[in-house]
Amino acid sequence: MSRIEYVPSVAMNRYTHRWSEIMYFMQMNMIANSERTTWLQSADESSLSRLNTIASLAPGIQEPEARLRVLTELVLGRLVDDFKGYLCEIVADVFTIRPDLLDEAKIKLEERKIILKFYDSADVDFASCYAHFKVDKLSSSINVKDFVAFCSELIGEEITPDASDITTATEALAVRNLLVHTKGKVNARFISRTGRTDVKIGKLINVSTTDCQRWDRAMWNLVKVVDHAIVTKIGIREFVDLHLREDGASGN
Repeated sequence: MSRIEYVPSVAMNRYTHRWSEIMYFMQMNMIANSERTTWLQSADESSLSRLNTIASLAPGIQEPEARLRVLTELVLGRLVDDFKGYLCEIVADVFTIRPDLLDEAKIKLEERKIILKFYDSADVDFASCYAHFKVDKLSSSINVKDFVAFCSELIGEEITPDASDITTATEALAVRNLLVHTKGKVNARFISRTGRTDVKIGKLINVSTTDCQRWDRAMWNLVKVVDHAIVTKIGIREFVDLHLREDGASGN
């Protein structure tokens, strides 16, 4: 009987589920855009009136390029949030399985105050709060290499994803940050973080479906590498037992 060497974590399974949702959403909306002309030709008067009212609030959204821009920006936001969500969950799981790795005595007093103020609640344990705090803090640097280094330090073993995936995923986080904080207008910080030479300061960043697919592939690859490294190092049985306990406690 062969020994099972790796089983994806529940965090990985949740990430995969949410990934499939957004991929389906993107494909269906691209099909919907191509079929919109046919629908408009057969739509009733009240539906057209409502659509025109909404469109009047966003001039230019009737154009296919504008609709595609909104779609790709929404997809990118979800992809980045799910990537960070996976990291929060897997790190919290490690702290729960190995509480010795969460040395609260070494956590700076100021950090602890921030954690308890912004992350603590009756339903969330300190391990989960600290995991969210660390991921949020690391993401502020917009460098995925920092995430990988933290996970490597956490398990005491170097995690070595493909360098191109780190670069591409870092670009995804930087573009998402640009959309949120500057409405997509390129600045010097973005160029220094990504090394991109095809954009100009002050111009709007273009987010294409090809970009989304490229960024998604990089983050997916990183999650697979990180998950495999953490689960095999901490122990498959420990992760399985953890989620069996959690399912039992929730009544599932």
